[in-house]
Amino acid sequence: MAIVLISPMAFKIFQDYEKQRRAGLDPIFDPATVGIEDPNGVWTEWVEKKKRRGDYQNSQLGYRPEK
Repeated sequence: MAIVLISPMAFKIFQDYEKQRRAGLDPIFDPATVGIEDPNGVWTEWVEKKKRRGDYQNSQLGYRPEK
C-alpha cells in the first residue's frame, strides 16, 4: 500500500532526473523542483550547486522561476 502512496512523487523525481540526464547534466536532486518542502535545509548544499550551475535558467529542464 505504501508504494502506491509514494508512486506519484517517485515518478516526479524520476522525470526530473531524466530531464537533467537528457540535458547532459550530472543529476542533482532539489526537493523544490518536485514539490517537496525542505524546512530544515537538508538539501541546501545541493540546491546551491544547481543554482551556480544555472539549472533554473536552463529551458530544457522546465523549472518555474522562484517566487
